[in-house]
Amino acid sequence: MDKLFFIANQKISNSSRLEIDQPSHESWLFDQPKILESVVAGLEEAKYGIFPNSPPDLQADLSWLGDIEDGEE
Repeated sequence: MDKLFFIANQKISNSSRLEIDQPSHESWLFDQPKILESVVAGLEEAKYGIFPNSPPDLQADLSWLGDIEDGEE
């Protein structure tokens, strides 16, 4: 596992860093700042019990899968 210095919240000063172990299969997340920001924001909302009023529409979210052709490239 790689060592990573990660600031999860902007309230933490630049001199205070949290050292965590980053599994290699999760390294893509830390290479995508916008996605990481979204994940951290979602976790922060969940921490304070902020959830959507309605469940996600999984059928609509997965509708694009019908456009993908099966087969090897």
